[in-house]
Amino acid sequence: MASAEFRSVKAEHFKKRGDEAVKLGNFRDAWNMYTEAAKAEPDKEVMARVLSNRAMAYSKGGRHADALADAEKAVSLAPAWDKPHMRQGTALLGLQRLPEAVGAFVRAWKVSSGSKDCEKMVWTALQKLTRQELVEGMLEHLEQMEAQGILQAAQQEECSMDRMVEAGITYLRRQHNGPLRTSPHLLMYGNWLKHKATPQEAYSERAAIFCSAKTYLQARADAQQAVFLWKEKLQAEIPPTLVTKQALTQAYQRLGEGFLAEKGNPDAKYPQALKAFRQGLSLHADSAGLQQGIEAAGPLVSADQIEKIEQEVRADEGRASSAASLSGGSEPSMILDALLSFPEAKQTGLSGRPRELLKQGLAAAAQLPQHAVMLEGIQKRPGGRGMQMRISLTVSSPASADAVIQSFQDRAAAALDQPDLATALGPLDAGALQIHKPAGSMQPVTNPEAGLGRPASSSADGDTEKQLAKPAQPKSELELPYKMYRLVRANGRLAERPNKHPFCMSRVYYDATEKPEEVWTEIADGSCRWRQSGSEIKVICLKVPQELTGAQLEVRIEPYRVRVARRGGEEVYFEGELERGIVPRESIWEAGQGTAEDGFMLHLHKMNLELLRQHWQHSEMWWPRLLRHHSPIAWDDYEKDYSDLPAPVMQQHKAAEAIKDAERKLENSEKSVRDILQERDDIRKRTRQERLHEMRTGTRASWVAINRRWGAEARIVSAAPP
Repeated sequence: MASAEFRSVKAEHFKKRGDEAVKLGNFRDAWNMYTEAAKAEPDKEVMARVLSNRAMAYSKGGRHADALADAEKAVSLAPAWDKPHMRQGTALLGLQRLPEAVGAFVRAWKVSSGSKDCEKMVWTALQKLTRQELVEGMLEHLEQMEAQGILQAAQQEECSMDRMVEAGITYLRRQHNGPLRTSPHLLMYGNWLKHKATPQEAYSERAAIFCSAKTYLQARADAQQAVFLWKEKLQAEIPPTLVTKQALTQAYQRLGEGFLAEKGNPDAKYPQALKAFRQGLSLHADSAGLQQGIEAAGPLVSADQIEKIEQEVRADEGRASSAASLSGGSEPSMILDALLSFPEAKQTGLSGRPRELLKQGLAAAAQLPQHAVMLEGIQKRPGGRGMQMRISLTVSSPASADAVIQSFQDRAAAALDQPDLATALGPLDAGALQIHKPAGSMQPVTNPEAGLGRPASSSADGDTEKQLAKPAQPKSELELPYKMYRLVRANGRLAERPNKHPFCMSRVYYDATEKPEEVWTEIADGSCRWRQSGSEIKVICLKVPQELTGAQLEVRIEPYRVRVARRGGEEVYFEGELERGIVPRESIWEAGQGTAEDGFMLHLHKMNLELLRQHWQHSEMWWPRLLRHHSPIAWDDYEKDYSDLPAPVMQQHKAAEAIKDAERKLENSEKSVRDILQERDDIRKRTRQERLHEMRTGTRASWVAINRRWGAEARIVSAAPP
C-alpha cells in the first residue's frame, strides 16, 4: 500500500512540475516531466491525467503523432472523462485528419453533457472540412442508420459510393455556393452527429442526393417516405410549427424533382411531378423552387390532367390541416384557374421581361402578391392563331376567392395594356377570359391514402413497391471527373474542389507572395503526388519506404524519363516517361525518411521549350499530366503558379505589363474627362429643354416631368390607327 502511495505522490510531483512548464511555454520540459510521472506507474486515474497533459504538451510542441498516442491511451483509461477526447481531437486536427477530429470532439461533447468548450471545438473542426469530407460524413451517417434499421436500404436503383459522393458535392454546391463554413448543411451535419438525424430528415436529404445522382426512382421513393413522416409529425403538432411545414414543403419539392427527372429520362412522370409541386405550393406559396418546378412540368401535362390534379390537391387541402397557409390561419388556401386568350400573339413562348410584366399585371388585377400568380402553360388557340395561357392564382382562403375573381375580371385587360406586353402578345381578349374555382376543391374524400407521400409499401402506381429483385442500374450517366486522380494537400488531405467556370478559367499568380495554399494532384494508383509551377515539377513518391536512406536508392533522372528503385534490388517505386522534357543537371532528389514533403521528393526543372517559340504564351508550358500513361488533369482544377518563370521571360512579362498599365491609366484618364464633358452636355440640353418649355407654355417644369409627358404622348401616337 505504501508503495502505491509513494508512486502516486511521485507522479503528482512530476505532474505539477510539468504543469508549471506548460504555463511558461517550456513544452519540452513539460513532456519530460510528464514522462517521469508516467514512469512512476500511478493508478489509472492519475495516469489518465498525466497522459492527457502530456498529449497537450506534445500538441503545443508540434508532436501531434505522439500526442495522439497519449490521448488514445488516456481515453482507454478514462472513457467517461472529456479531456482525453479533447486532446485526441486536437492531435487529429494537427495531423489534418479532420473527420476523425470532428468525431473525437463530438464524443467529448457527449461525455461532458454539452460543454460549451467542446461545442466550440466541434464547430471549429467542422468549419475546416471540405465539401467532399462533409458529403462522405453525411453518407456514413445514413449508412449507420440503415445498419440500425432506422432507414430502408436503397431498393429501386443501385448507386455506387463514388457516384453518391459526386452527386452530394454537386447538390451542396447547388444549394450553397459560398464558403462551406456558412452552409446550413454544415450545421445540420453537426446536429446529426450530436443528436442523430430523424428518419424524415435522413430520407429527405438522401432523396436530394439520389436525385442529384440521377437515380430518380430511388429519389422519389425516399422523398415519399419523407413526405409521409413529415405529414405524421405535422398532424401531431398543436399548433403546427413553421419549421415542420417548411420541411414538408422541401420534401414535396424533392418528390417533384424525382418525378420530373431530366429531359429524355424514361422514368420521368410529369403529372406526378406537377402534383407534388402543387401540394408543396399549398404549404409555401412563395417557394421559388416549387414555382420553377411547376413552370417546368406544367407545359408537359395536358389540360385534362391539370384539372384532375387540381381537384386532387384541393381535396387534400380540404381534409388535411397540413395544407393550411403559412400565414397562421386555420382556413386552407385555394388556387383559382384562369384561361387568358391573346388572338394577335405572334409567338408561342414567353420569357424574360414580358413574362415578368405579365405576372406583375395579373397580380395587380387580382390584388394579390406577385408570388401568388403562376404561369401553368402556354398553347395555341383552338383556331390555330394566337395564344392561350393557363394561369393559377393562390388566394389565402376560399372566402376571398369571389372578390379576387371579380377584381380579376374587371381589371385584367387594363392591367395588361402595356407597350412591352402589347408587342409580345397583343391585346387580351376580355370576352374569352375564364376564371373559376376548381370543382370539388373542398369536398371530402373517401380514400384518405390517395395522393403522394405514402410509405413505399402503399404506392398506387407501383413506383415504390418493395422489390425483392436486385436494384436496377440508373438510366442516366453521371460524370465522375476525379476518378483517375484527386486534388489534395501535400500531406494527402483532400483539398476543396475549385468552383468551376463555364470557360474553364483558373487564376494565374505571378507573385509568390499572393499564392494560396498549394494543391497537389494524387494519382489514383497511389504512386505519387505532384504539382508544378512555371519552371519546376515537384513529385512526392508515395511508395518509397520511409526507412530507406539515400544510399539505398537508385534514382535516374533523364531528359524524358525518371526511375526510382531500390539499389541492387528489383523493387521499382516510381518509373515512367515524362509528358515533356526536363533538365537533369538542374533537377535534384531528396530522401527525408518522413511523410509528405519530408519523404522522398523529386524536384524536376522544366525545359520549357514552348517558351522559346512564344515567350508570351505562358500557358503553353503547363503540363497536362506528369507521365505519359497518366490521365490528363483538367485545366481549371487549380490555380497556375507562374511566379518562377525563367528570368528573361519574366522580365519581358513585367515590361509588357508596365506598358499595359500605362495604357490603362491613360484610357481611364481620358474616359473620366469624356464622362465629365458628357455630363456637362447633358445638363446643358436639359436646361435648354426646360427653358423652351417655359417659353412655349408659360409654366416651369423639370426635365423629368417633361420627358415623362413626351413619352406618354409618343406611346399614344404610336398606338393610334393610321
